[in-house]
Formats: sequence, structure tokens, C-alpha cells
Amino acid sequence: MVVKDEFLQRIFLSHVFRLLEEGRLPELLEAGFSMETLEALRGLSAQNLELLSTMNLRCSIKVEDATFMLSIQTVGELQKDKERLEYYVTHQAPACLLMTLFHVSGSELQKLKDSLCPPNKGGRYAMPGEKQREAIHAAWAAIGADTAVNPKDQWIVLHQKYEREFSIGTLWNVVNEFASPSASADNRR
Repeated sequence: MVVKDEFLQRIFLSHVFRLLEEGRLPELLEAGFSMETLEALRGLSAQNLELLSTMNLRCSIKVEDATFMLSIQTVGELQKDKERLEYYVTHQAPACLLMTLFHVSGSELQKLKDSLCPPNKGGRYAMPGEKQREAIHAAWAAIGADTAVNPKDQWIVLHQKYEREFSIGTLWNVVNEFASPSASADNRR
């Protein structure tokens, strides 16, 4: 793709000039510049570089489609993660679960809670009755066995089954009620 826009040419020249200053000549030579052109470019004043950017330089950009597509997908996943994290926070997931799933700090979580949730009175999550806990354990086992469910979505899937009755924090306590500390950490994924 040929770049004809003056602004983009100015950015391109700035990038080329930075590579020159950093001594990255092999990259510039590989891109198609000759040593003679690079020396001439190095000798231009800032005013002449500005003037050069207004000329028809016929610079080209090569797009690596696979890399571009991977970046687009990554942006999509980052957006999904943001939405997941907000869901977890608004439905009272415990901080230890969020830190494990999303690798966020306690201060980041607190800022998110402050912006999304009404003030919390604190205290422990109330445990449901025995029959409900057994049903929650069975649902959690079925969700964990389903390999199509993204690990970051497992608690959301469980919560959506019990959304009217329990917070994610309560469900997390139920799933981990008999777990040792190491097994409890396994259930955080």
C-alpha cells in the first residue's frame, strides 16, 4: 500500500530518522534505502525534513495479515476480559478469585469496585441450605467438565444459574467449603 498522506509521510520520516539515530542501518537497508540516501537524509535540517514530508515520496507499507488479524483478536479478548472482570466485580466475586483469574492488583480491584458498586457493609457471605449447596456442587462439577467453557467464564456460568439467589462470592464459598487451601486455589480458575 503506497502512503500518499503528508501526515503519514511525516510520521514515516520521523521513524526512519529515529532508526538512523539509533544506528539501525541494517533495517533501513533491508527496507530499500541505499547508504547514499541515508547519508543525504541524515544531512537534512529539520526544516528540510518538514519540506521533504510534503513531497511524493512513494513510501509503502506492507501489512502482515496474519499478525494484523491476531492483534485484532487480542483486542477482542482484552475487551471480553474487561467485561468479564466488571461482571465479577458487580456480582461480588471475592478478590482472591479476581486476582487469580485476571492478574489484577488489590488497588486496581478497589478502584473498580468503587466505580461499579455501592458501598459494601462487609461481612461474610451467607451459606445456602444443604440441598442448595449439593446442587451448586453438582452444577460446578458439570461446568468444570465442559471443555467448551472458557475458564474465565466458569464462575459466570455458575452464577447465571443462581443469579437471583446468590452472589459469586457465596457460590465461591460453597464450592470451596470442603477444600484445603491448595485445592481452593485450584477452584479459582
